[in-house]
Amino acid sequence: MTRRKALTRDQVKQIRADHASQRGQGYSSLAKRFNVGTSTIRDVVKYYTYAGVGR
Repeated sequence: MTRRKALTRDQVKQIRADHASQRGQGYSSLAKRFNVGTSTIRDVVKYYTYAGVGR
């Protein structure tokens, strides 16, 4: 069984802001920074997960 890491609301907002700002913050670099998988970052950015955290 693997343990899932939950992101905080602040982390989700930071991920979306950094990705939107086009500061070279692609999925891979954000994933390394927040210690999660690239698919997790993609899902956050596309609002597939953490949709309740403000836009």
